[in-house]
Amino acid sequence: MIIQCPYCGQPVPVNGLGRKPLNIPLKNVLESLQTHRDVTAAARELGCSPSYIFSALKKNGLKLNEVIKDIKCLFCTGIAATPAKGILQSG
Repeated sequence: MIIQCPYCGQPVPVNGLGRKPLNIPLKNVLESLQTHRDVTAAARELGCSPSYIFSALKKNGLKLNEVIKDIKCLFCTGIAATPAKGILQSG
């Protein structure tokens, strides 16, 4: 970006203005959601806002309820070692 110097009026090239993007990989977002099952807690762990998590999911064509639903199904099918809270085991 080129800005004008406030002292001499000459154009000056400047790099790096603004906030750097977080660039948190989707894998980390999904793992955090699997661990916490709560967007706010996952955002706290990752050091980002809850809206960042929603936008990362939206950018990759995912919805929160689909991600959470898939996590529940892992417990129901026996792939995961322990069931989620609130799921009763029979027998």
